[in-house]
This record gives sequence, C-alpha cells and structure tokens, in this order.
Amino acid sequence: MKKYVYYVIAVLFLVAFVTSCGGGGGSSGSSSDCGSLPAQVTSPNPANTVTNIPISQQLSWASTIDPTSYDVYFGTSSPPSLVSSNQAGTSYDPGPLSYNTTYYWRINSKNSAGTTSGLVWSFRTVVSIGSNTYNYTGGQQTWTVPNGIYSITVDCRGAKGSGGNSNNGARAQTTLSVTPGQTLYIYVGGVGGVPTGGWNGGGNGGNGPSGDGGGGGGGSDIRSGGTALGNRVVVASGGGGAGMWDGGAGGQNGSAGVGNYPGGGGTQSAGGAGGSGPGPGTVGVLGTGGTGGNYIYGGGGGGGGGGYYGGGGGDGNAIDSRSGGGGGSSYAGTGTSGPTYTTGYQSGNGQIIITY
Repeated sequence: MKKYVYYVIAVLFLVAFVTSCGGGGGSSGSSSDCGSLPAQVTSPNPANTVTNIPISQQLSWASTIDPTSYDVYFGTSSPPSLVSSNQAGTSYDPGPLSYNTTYYWRINSKNSAGTTSGLVWSFRTVVSIGSNTYNYTGGQQTWTVPNGIYSITVDCRGAKGSGGNSNNGARAQTTLSVTPGQTLYIYVGGVGGVPTGGWNGGGNGGNGPSGDGGGGGGGSDIRSGGTALGNRVVVASGGGGAGMWDGGAGGQNGSAGVGNYPGGGGTQSAGGAGGSGPGPGTVGVLGTGGTGGNYIYGGGGGGGGGGYYGGGGGDGNAIDSRSGGGGGSSYAGTGTSGPTYTTGYQSGNGQIIITY
C-alpha cells in the first residue's frame, strides 16, 4: 500500500512539474520555472543609426545565449513588421533596398521558455549619385563604372511585339555588383515591324497573301566580360508578334500567344515551341524568338519575342486563324541579387535605366 501511495505522489508531482514548464509556454519578457529566456540579441550589422549603407545590405546579428530561433522585424516604419519567423540563422536578406531611405529592424530571440524582444535599430541607405537611361538605338551601347561604385540598380525593359494584337515586353529589376572601371555592354531591344522582328532577338513574322505576321519584340540586356549571349547578366524579354490573334507577353517565363496553334513562351531553360498548324512556326532559341509560319492559302503567324530564351513563332493559317508568337523569357544571373519581374510591362521600344 505504501508503495502505491508513493507512486501516486510521484506521478502527481511529475504532472505538476510538466504543467508548470510547458502549460504556459512562457511569455515575452518573462521566464518560467523550468528554464531561462534567451539573452537579448546584440551586435547588429549594420550598426544602429549608421548612414550611407549600400542598397544590397544584408542584416546580421550575434548569436545569443540559449536561443533556438529568431523572429525578424523589418521595414520603413517603427515599429517594423514581422518578415521572418522562427528562423535558425543569424542573418536575413531583405532584397534590394531603396536609396536614401531609413529602415528599422528588430530581432526577437526565442526558446522553449519564451521570447526576448530585441531593441529597434535603424540605418539609412546611401544617396544615389547618378542615373543613366539607355533608349533604343539599334546598336550596342556601353557604360563604364565610375570610381567608388560597387553596386548598381538595373531597371531593364524589353520591347513590345509588332502587329495589331502584339503584346508588351517584360520588366526585370535587380541589383548588380560591379567594380570601378568595369565596362558593361548595353543592348536595348526594338519593336520592329511587320514582318521584321525587333532588334536584339525578335523573331520575324510569317508571310502569306492575306497578310504577314508581326515581328516579335527584341529583348533588352546587359552583358559583362564580353559581348556574347553567354555574357548576359540581366535580360528583359520582348513580347510576341501578332498574327490575326494576340502575341504572348514577355515575362520571367514568356506567355504563349493566342490562336489555334500559337507560339509557346520562352522559359529559363528552353525556347518556346513553334505553332504546329498548317503553316508551322519555328521554335525559339537562346536569345532569339522563333519565326512565324508561312501559309500560301492565308497569312503568316506572329514572330516570337526575344529574351533569355525566345518565344516560339505562331502558325500561318487562314486569314482569320493566324496565331500569335510567344513572349520571351527574362533572366538575372551572376552578380545580381533580389530580382523582380513584371510580365507585359513595356509598350514601345525597350529601355534600360542604371542607377548608382
């Protein structure tokens, strides 16, 4: 009997202990009887209230005593908003920041005992020194990185396709790491015409007695270390040319054209398929849109948009059935960070804006 009583007492004590440790879960700024809250985060990078911080800055902090995870708060107002919860690492990449802007951030450290709120820190980013805008010329342009510049922001826009129902080019925005004295090669895509594809990779429209297809829009890109397609580091794709039906929009991955047998959109690894109708279009390839199909009993299909990979050409068909070409794909490669893409953004010729 004594053994049983002792056993019951031990079980009740254990239940009470577990409940006191885990039932409440701890609270912000307090500790339970079962353990201690983690220490408050220290050593912010960037340091508190500093200025002239690059727009590619990552946040980091020193590991505290007894943490299991961190919550990250970040934004342009104080108190900042939660942007990452329960992360194990001691760094956070907010992506490209805005010039001449104050940012606020806080790190809360967490463990099973609860949460310790950190201090709110702030920093201000560097003021932009200058900006260069490059418009369509039909040829290569160059820019030499000035002294003291190691990071630039790029706003790259591909050209619209041609023809009555053609579609817009893509927009690609990113931060690019550079070195003073480096030469960047600038290629700004053109709209082109009917049936000629736009400069810098727009595919030609197809031909037919009832009408020619519109050419695809040329892609816009920046190249580093050479002028080959393999040297492209930022690409914004062109839109697809129209047949009787719409061309596809340029995007990170291009949109397919419209019609019975439209050209496919370019992707990150391949060109868009050609429309397979009576007058088949050709497939898009690296840098260049496919050609719209010819049809001797009707009209031509739309050409594919240029880009990282080009969109496919639409099929040639009867006058009211000619399909549109696909939009090209966009790209951000070596040296870039935090890219964003907007599908079907640019009407008219392409454009590239460099801010530093």
